[in-house]
Amino acid sequence: MATEDIVAAILLRVEGRFSVQTEGPEIQGLLALASADLSDCRVIRLRRNNNDHAGWRTLLIASLGSEQELPIANRWAADSRDRLLEPETADLYMILLVGGLTDNDGAGIEANEQFCRKYVFRMEESIEKLLDRTFLGPVIAMLGGEAMFDPFIEALLQTSRGHNWLDADKRDSWHSALLSGKTGSDLFEMLRSTAPVGGKTP
Repeated sequence: MATEDIVAAILLRVEGRFSVQTEGPEIQGLLALASADLSDCRVIRLRRNNNDHAGWRTLLIASLGSEQELPIANRWAADSRDRLLEPETADLYMILLVGGLTDNDGAGIEANEQFCRKYVFRMEESIEKLLDRTFLGPVIAMLGGEAMFDPFIEALLQTSRGHNWLDADKRDSWHSALLSGKTGSDLFEMLRSTAPVGGKTP
């Protein structure tokens, strides 16, 4: 898989929802910061439509031959963050395709949010599943032709950033539990049942 496949999937998913930049001075400036060793890298900038206060979110996408090349990608993220103006530095993300990486290794990389929030393509994971783990998660309803986003999903995605065990399947379980109408100890037991063994709910 190449970075262009990720780009194509992102463009399809954001159509009608976000304004998109894939070229222009800002894109070229960020690409120029990438090392020549990053031979397959892309930049996309997105801004949510119908929101006058929305800022640009920047996605760096890179394909690495092995985990040993990760410092090169981190340097690109650091330099890109330095280039962006506040408050856009808080909306910098990196999607990584890394050869020979186990899922556990990928989870470890994602847990380190230095410079930006990172997402690593996992073994047996589709591009759609990868994007579901990002702020480009699924639209769950339509109202008057406009996409509506579930605030619970947004909150669960935020929570999962600090708790790697809260994957897409567990987020779905928590989402169902929170909308079940149960309260108190019954709700607590439903949430606790999906927590890791010996772990604690956030």
